[in-house]
Amino acid sequence: ALTSTRSSQLVRRGGKMAHTLTTPSQVVRHCLCFCAGMLLAYSWQVADLGSLDNLAIISRRTQHHDESVLTETLWENANKKIAERRAWLSKEHTEGRFFAALEGVSMWYMFGPVMSCIWDFEKEPSSALKHDGGKWLCGMRQVHEARGIEGKEYGAGKERYEKNCVVYSMGSNDDFTFEKRVRMLAPGCEIHTFDPTVRETGNGKGAYDVYHGDFGFGSQDHPSSGPFPVKSIATIMKELGHNHVDYLKVDVEGFEWGFFDEVDWANTKVGQILVELHPPKHSNANIVNRYFNKLEEAGFCLISLEPVTRTNYGQVEVVFLHKNWQPDGNW
Repeated sequence: ALTSTRSSQLVRRGGKMAHTLTTPSQVVRHCLCFCAGMLLAYSWQVADLGSLDNLAIISRRTQHHDESVLTETLWENANKKIAERRAWLSKEHTEGRFFAALEGVSMWYMFGPVMSCIWDFEKEPSSALKHDGGKWLCGMRQVHEARGIEGKEYGAGKERYEKNCVVYSMGSNDDFTFEKRVRMLAPGCEIHTFDPTVRETGNGKGAYDVYHGDFGFGSQDHPSSGPFPVKSIATIMKELGHNHVDYLKVDVEGFEWGFFDEVDWANTKVGQILVELHPPKHSNANIVNRYFNKLEEAGFCLISLEPVTRTNYGQVEVVFLHKNWQPDGNW
């Protein structure tokens, strides 16, 4: 009877496990962890290991292997989706010219996200609480977990991560919701805010490290362009001593298109681009496709797209993730 009871328990537990592990990645991960545990149990029999450190090391290695395989598969699938979109919009497609001519809100259904954030993906505040809400942040919690050192005090005017996390916020309008959220999740990031249209008021102090109000953000350097000079991202990075930018947030009311078109993205090390897109008049799916193609060929893919306001359904908030970016800074 005891054997029967235990068998019944094992069957029930096995049934629960089979129900829980519903994806190939979960099965692989649990199998790898199980094998690692068995291997370590055997090693304890032949050597006095003295601690659980080796188990943690093996677990991390098997987990990393599993995640790298899964990530590679996800990127392969993303490239297939990108290729399919390009086919629909091509001149060779029998209906390509009709899809390419789509405008306004209609064109965006050709540009759905092709990849997911494989780390924590969060938006604060939600649009349920504040109009279009905050910005989507991919892997920000993992940045702090991987780059932060216990016992150090991070923040504006304090310590920064040894593997520098760089954040650029282009356009603020004296609203520092984005900077404050970044500071909360990853306090050791170096945050720069750029907005020559609004004089610094001090409302964002403590959220950003430096406020740049003496020049604007453009596709090229123009020392005397309109009411203020503009600089390219390459020039800004060089002047600030940065060889990379982890998060680039852009909200420049329509000027983003020239920036997309002229930046050498293949040679500009940016991990994520968070941008509010304001399609100009007479733009269509074919024109947007050209901009997306340039980013995708440089290693980016779309992971989020959502509306901004009912007053302009063609206006959208998007997030692009680079295939090489990693929260730990090793990219």
